[in-house]
Amino acid sequence: MGYVFEVAKLFFDVNQNLWLSAFENRMAYIDMSKNQITGIKYEKGNNNSFTANQFFDVMQEKNGTIWFGTLNGISTVNGLSALYPNKKIFDVFDFSNAFFKNDEKNGLMTLTEDPSDSSWWMATSDNRLINYQPETNQAVTYQAPTNKKFLRGYDIPVALNDYQQKLIIVKQFEIYLFDKKTKKSEKIKNDPLISYGVSYSISHTHLLGDSLWVFMTGKRIYKTLNYNLKTKTWKTYPIIFSKGAELKDTTKYFAPNFSLYSRSGEFWLAIHSGGMAKFSKEKQAFEIIKTKQDIDFAKVGYSGFVEDKSGNFWLGSYDLIKFNPKTYDFQTVLDMDMIDGLTIDEHDNLCITSLDNVLYFNEKTKEKFTFNFQTNDLFSVWGNRLIPLKNKKIVSTYKQMAVLLNFKGFKLPSFNDKLYFNRISTADTTIILHKNDSHIDFDSKQNSFSISFGILTPPSDDLYEMSYQLEGYDKNWVVDKEGKKMAVYGHLDGGDYLFKIRARDINQKYLPVQTLKIHIDTLFYRTLWFKVLCFFAGILTLIAFFRYRTNQRKKIHHLQIQSTRLEKDKTEIQYQNLINHLNPHFLFNSLTSLNGFILSEPDVASDFLQKLSSIYRYILQNKDTETVSLSQELAFVKNYVNLQKSRFEEGLQVNIVVEDKYMLAGIVPVTLQNLFENAIKHNTIDDESPLVIDVFVEDERLIVKNNIQKKKFVETSNKQGLDSLKTLYKYLSTAPLETIETESEFIVKVPLL
Repeated sequence: MGYVFEVAKLFFDVNQNLWLSAFENRMAYIDMSKNQITGIKYEKGNNNSFTANQFFDVMQEKNGTIWFGTLNGISTVNGLSALYPNKKIFDVFDFSNAFFKNDEKNGLMTLTEDPSDSSWWMATSDNRLINYQPETNQAVTYQAPTNKKFLRGYDIPVALNDYQQKLIIVKQFEIYLFDKKTKKSEKIKNDPLISYGVSYSISHTHLLGDSLWVFMTGKRIYKTLNYNLKTKTWKTYPIIFSKGAELKDTTKYFAPNFSLYSRSGEFWLAIHSGGMAKFSKEKQAFEIIKTKQDIDFAKVGYSGFVEDKSGNFWLGSYDLIKFNPKTYDFQTVLDMDMIDGLTIDEHDNLCITSLDNVLYFNEKTKEKFTFNFQTNDLFSVWGNRLIPLKNKKIVSTYKQMAVLLNFKGFKLPSFNDKLYFNRISTADTTIILHKNDSHIDFDSKQNSFSISFGILTPPSDDLYEMSYQLEGYDKNWVVDKEGKKMAVYGHLDGGDYLFKIRARDINQKYLPVQTLKIHIDTLFYRTLWFKVLCFFAGILTLIAFFRYRTNQRKKIHHLQIQSTRLEKDKTEIQYQNLINHLNPHFLFNSLTSLNGFILSEPDVASDFLQKLSSIYRYILQNKDTETVSLSQELAFVKNYVNLQKSRFEEGLQVNIVVEDKYMLAGIVPVTLQNLFENAIKHNTIDDESPLVIDVFVEDERLIVKNNIQKKKFVETSNKQGLDSLKTLYKYLSTAPLETIETESEFIVKVPLL
């Protein structure tokens, strides 16, 4: 079974040969004509090899030169060697054979310069002291003191300090003085806080005159130690928190890894998982300050701490951070993946190391230059340590080698930066662009594509703000804020487009604009003639549709008119029936009562007759009227009630309470008479249990309410009176006539018109 791996990049050159890069640091060149595979490897010390074992991007020029972008820089193929910086910038001292005999387990732990002869004192992980003369390549090795009680990894040097012809050898749990003349070591008596077997150890030391500051790392270890080398005495100083600077997570290891005595005479600490602390002479303690930004320092570690001439602090972390010690303001200046070491020269040029890469950066000029001094351990845990020397050079230690950096008089390469198109890609095709101002033709289906572009320049192109515009689509220039150097377009209409890119530097000057012409064939249904044909077809369809809709609306309107007329005729008939439906029993009973009054009480008979005639006069006057005022209806119904009371006397009680403001409201004629007649017809009436009818207005409705005393038998009840009223009010009002019946009451709510 063959070996399976994940491919990171495939590239066919102009000769149709294949270049392959895999994620597992494997590269290969495949000659398609010979069907031959050749492996490609990074070779240490070989300036003609690739700069890494994997490439992430690739392009080919018209002259055949292929450019490969790798983790450690740019390599080229086609008779040209890989690009490397000027060798005068650095010298590499490879100690792997001389001092370690190719033992990969051990390496350099720390280095300090001897001020008397500029030699280097180096401490190794296997407890050796090496005094090395870089000018003559001569070295003397001494055995550093060890403690057999300590487990491996707990008895290694972490720092070296030069003090009056002596070396201070700092280990995790012990400190020694090494006499350079006698070559003998003397152990410094530990403070009780420094003890093997506890959960904290020495992380960092700082020599100030005769005082050796010792800083501890561990969980909740908020103390520092000071050892006086003359009096041989220890003193403890606490680390305190100012208000608002308390740690959000106290379970992390608290480690003051770096310290700095500033130009203004202040003593500062950069604390891993702790923040920034300043020594307070008044409180005799290091006080962790509250920064301007609300930062969770439990998640922040440091890998360098320096000061520039302006008094600003620079911190190495995952990014390059600038800190103002006056305003306590943090600012991220460079976004990086990781920083191993950090130092600064007399011109405020920052030297930054990350793995085996070196970045030279000046904030004022914004100049950046990156190069690689090549080791085999691209992802080693050893990291870089930077030590400035008195001759203005910088030495960087890295496992079994040291690199001497010399930036004195260094200038960035001088050639004009230029914008380039890299490639244009559709879903199934990628076209490498060998020159600017090219012309690309796509068919109608290739209307979605991406265009890659960039700047070929020695310093990082972060110095430029890039933007692009597709004329015919983009109205304005689009700024490439995320630095993707890619523009993506989808589902474009057919036609001719002009893609433009531009770049603006820190001085607000633009590089020459580069252009790319793009033509996309138009689909037939997107052509002008097809759109015109569809337009006229649509117009004809709309005309036919509107004519059809107009005819239909006329028919519907005619039917609605007929329906309305029929409904109105029906309502009028019902209304006439309602008016004409004055109960014959009422007339019969009224005439009987009138006859009795004529014989016994002529005056009462005359008044009775007038009220009876008023009732029928009201009916005759309003038989063709849809509505009357409420005051007219109440006057009419009072006559009706008086006639009924002549029959039922105290057995019928009617209470009418209506405010004057409702008197002009409209109501259908004889509504109240019908409701009163309905109540009298269906209920028993006598003096002991009278029928009580209440009339009042509530919520803009006339309420007619009576108590229920149902008769066992009701004469001439066809149950059409209330239904006719409901139908009539439905025609005249949006509010319905409602009836509510409970066990004790019958209520009718009549909408006022």
